[in-house]
Formats: sequence, C-alpha cells, structure tokens
Amino acid sequence: MKGKQKKGQFADWKLQDWCIYAGFILLCFSFLYGAWHFIKTGRYLHGFLLAICFVPLFLFCLFPIFSKPIPERKNKYTPLRLPLPETKEDFLELAKSIGTSDKNILEEISECLAEPEHFLETIEKIAKEAGGSEAEGLYEDLSAEYEEYKDYAKSANEPFLYGTLILLDYRRMIARFDWKADRETFVFLMKKLRVVKANGLPVGEDILSESGDVEQFCGQLDKLWEKAGYHTVLIDTDSDEYIIGVQENLGGSKA
Repeated sequence: MKGKQKKGQFADWKLQDWCIYAGFILLCFSFLYGAWHFIKTGRYLHGFLLAICFVPLFLFCLFPIFSKPIPERKNKYTPLRLPLPETKEDFLELAKSIGTSDKNILEEISECLAEPEHFLETIEKIAKEAGGSEAEGLYEDLSAEYEEYKDYAKSANEPFLYGTLILLDYRRMIARFDWKADRETFVFLMKKLRVVKANGLPVGEDILSESGDVEQFCGQLDKLWEKAGYHTVLIDTDSDEYIIGVQENLGGSKA
C-alpha cells in the first residue's frame, strides 16, 4: 500500500531542515530586538548596524515561503544504448540490425573491418574514376582514420571499427551528431537514413520539442514510432559523439 503523498511548499523538509530554519528565524528576531534596544537607549550606530544585518536575514527567511517549488521533472525517454562491437562478426550483426540488408554494403563492411588497406585502395580507385563524388570524401575520411588506426590497433589485429562507422555514415545507415547538435541538425540527418526513408518514418521539427539534446529527440521519436515498430539506438563509443541508428522492434508489429 502506498503512503500518502506529501504536498505543499515544505513537503520534502526533514526535522534537521526545520531546526536550521527555526534557528535563522530566532537570529533574525534577535537582530531586530537588538536594533530596537540600542536605538531606544541612544546607541544609534549599534542599532543601525544591527538593523542592516536584520534586513537581508529577514528576506532570507521569507525566501522559502514565497519561492515557487521546483516542478517535478518528467520522465526522460532515452534511446537504447549499445556498446560498440569489438569483433567483425558482432559488428556485422549490429549492421544488419540497423537495416543493412544490401549485400554489397555488407561486403564493404566486412572488407573495411578485416582488410582496411585493400578497401582504401578500392575506394581510392572509385574516387578517381568518379571525380569529386561522395567516394572522394569517404576516402579522405577513411584515410585520416586509418592513420590513427595504424598507431593504436593494427599491431593488435583489431578490426577497423571506427573506420567502418565512417562507412556506415556515408551509406546512410547511421547518423553522427556532435554533443551540442540542435533540433534542425538532428532532423536533417535523421531524414537521410535508409531505414527512415524506406519505412516512411516521420521526422520533423514540428514533432520534436524545441529545446533538448540528441537523446531526448531520440526518445521522442521512439514514442512516435512505437506503433510502426521501430526505435532508435545509440552506439556507445565512449566519446561525446552521438551515433544513432534505427532498429525494428523485436516482437513488435507494425500498426
């Protein structure tokens, strides 16, 4: 059985809080009495100084009475958070779960993870043939990431994980956001995702709160997409970057 909910301005105050507050009130009246006594006996300077001390203390005592209570914070919806996979097999499973069903893209992911040097050569060749295309931007970003990868992971035979995240971004399987991304940026990038386009999932500034962060926006989309059977997922890379994908709800049916 639930206890009776406390209401009112001082609902959360404990005995210790009341004792401290009572002490301030007594001190306040002591200053007032002292000021009156000194002025009455002709010691005006002392009375004036105590009166000066009384005024701010009196206002401080009134503050809890007239201040508005802190509104109860509503539940914050946040996206499902998944750690960045550490193996090629787990990464491929994650890629499939966020809608990567295209055989060519899956082959790209596999090669990028296991043979980044060869994959870079392939992308460089495509970029030169296409000339100024998206492949050129992909090659430049992957090359920069690969230079760092050689220093920290290649010797340990770790998959080219962060480079493959760049690939997923270019293939519109994930959206990457800075920690301070606003609503306009969030909507712009989420609309480009393949899963969003293929399933007609609504994304618009008019359906999201004006202020908030990426996690809050994702939570709002999760509620909106619940009947459609989809939800957002945050791939945690232990950084201040938000990497967002879209998954189909397990066991969820489309309305």
